[in-house]
Amino acid sequence: MAILYTSDSEKTIAKNIGTQISSYGVPIVIGSIKSFDIDNLLKCYDALIFISPIGVAVRTLCGKLVHKSIDPPVIVVDPSGRFVIPVIGAHWGANEIALELSRILKLEPVITTASDSRGITSIEQLARILHCHIENIDDAQILDSALLRGEEICVYGIDSMPSIVRGKYIVDGGKCRYIFFVRSKNSDIDIDLENTRIVWCKPYTISIGVGAHNDTDANEVAVAIREALDEVNIDLSSIKCIVSIKPIVKEVANILGVPFKLVKLDEINSIDDICLTPPSPNTVKYGFRGVAEACAIYGCSGKAHLIFRKRVFRRNVTIAMASCRDH
Repeated sequence: MAILYTSDSEKTIAKNIGTQISSYGVPIVIGSIKSFDIDNLLKCYDALIFISPIGVAVRTLCGKLVHKSIDPPVIVVDPSGRFVIPVIGAHWGANEIALELSRILKLEPVITTASDSRGITSIEQLARILHCHIENIDDAQILDSALLRGEEICVYGIDSMPSIVRGKYIVDGGKCRYIFFVRSKNSDIDIDLENTRIVWCKPYTISIGVGAHNDTDANEVAVAIREALDEVNIDLSSIKCIVSIKPIVKEVANILGVPFKLVKLDEINSIDDICLTPPSPNTVKYGFRGVAEACAIYGCSGKAHLIFRKRVFRRNVTIAMASCRDH
């Protein structure tokens, strides 16, 4: 996350928020609005938090936003440090971030989306929870409106609905006018296409990049990977591959039952992604631009987006994840 401010008084609030967020293990940067390349922030960061009047955030971003499914969530904390307001991407994470900030910082959230004010999980939120990409995003609003009217949404392609989802969602049952379909090889059903509205959601496949100390054993790495997957609610069935410069990680892939890719130094350094987290001094010392994040991106063999920045588990294991996209 990036935290932006315009004055010294706002800087104090920014640092306080940054301290709180960092304590949860979330990588952050803090700086004045003028010190940032806004285009780079929009491309590389998962959320932007402005400590400023709303108008400053709007003028800063005006003309730079692309689409609600691409732009990162933008949240504003007013200069008095009293209110937190989702401005961009309410259904794409901004509401959740605002509510979490309100909880840990004792701020008053200003939530303006109808579904959230009524305790309903929107279609866009459901897609994020299920780690899938909505292929016909403009139709999501149609299903959102149906949810607000109290109509049922039939969900196909999953075994059960996550407990945090709220609203009239029915998994693999009933006949609905509105359908949320998670595509998979084994999820074809007989649908009356003429009399239904369908939102198609394609699951992401995940590439895991792993860095480990030389004395780390395979079981320790396997446990660390499972902990990371549990943290982001991703099942092993979604894993495309595990990638590492360490041959020992092949044993881990065998333990978990997923494919493995061993990469070399020149292959890792061929990953030229401006959104990679800056490498540690030790990483640079050994000639690498990065390890875990670069490995995760390399494993996708195409379009990739980091969904889990490098994090150290069990002292010796560094894990990052990227979603692999073929759209």
